[in-house]
Amino acid sequence: MCKIRLYILSISWAIATWCLVGASIDRFLCSSPSAIYRQWSTNRIARRYVIGVFIFYALLFIQVFYCFEASVPNVPVACYGRNLPCRLFNDWVALRVDIVLPSLFLAIFGVLTIRNVQTRMIHPTVHAVNSNNTNNNRLLMRNKERNLTRMLLIQVLIVLPLDLPFGIYRPYASLTSDVPKTEATAKYIPGGEKMSPEDVSGVIALLAGPESQWITGQTLQMSGGVHMT
Repeated sequence: MCKIRLYILSISWAIATWCLVGASIDRFLCSSPSAIYRQWSTNRIARRYVIGVFIFYALLFIQVFYCFEASVPNVPVACYGRNLPCRLFNDWVALRVDIVLPSLFLAIFGVLTIRNVQTRMIHPTVHAVNSNNTNNNRLLMRNKERNLTRMLLIQVLIVLPLDLPFGIYRPYASLTSDVPKTEATAKYIPGGEKMSPEDVSGVIALLAGPESQWITGQTLQMSGGVHMT
């Protein structure tokens, strides 16, 4: 069940992110001065876009059923990568395809949309008679530009700063999962110190000796209290 849950979660996260990108592209198309571009802003194109994104990520994440295992000892999650290449592949996919690329597309098409709006705005000629109306129109145009810029910043801030730390942490954790703890990180171990070979050899000697003849089907966690069951 954990593989199915992880598969659905990965696809849902990707679709939600790229739907934001699709909305940004659609705003660029419908605000374009070119009639050819505006013809691409239709419900049918939007449905095809969503279906295409779903099929792409459904195929991309199908490897979850092979790369992940359930109930792996000494890990704090229900599903964990089978090996380092599997973990790195999924981590880099999450970083690039789900975080970096969507943020880049949101910024690009957001700026293009603002440019389209500025291009299509009518700038009236200033006369003494209608100077008040002209000032009101300019104020209205500035407000529209500020609203569009604010919308662009909110979209980018939702995807990039909130997701990027987690996206960087995942490959870092995979690359350093087998690296011995330093003195700086050892203080976060409840046991108070790093594990030494002598600590492991005592348990091995116990399990290999006759004293362990009644110990069967057990998982012994030697993590100094980092992982507890």
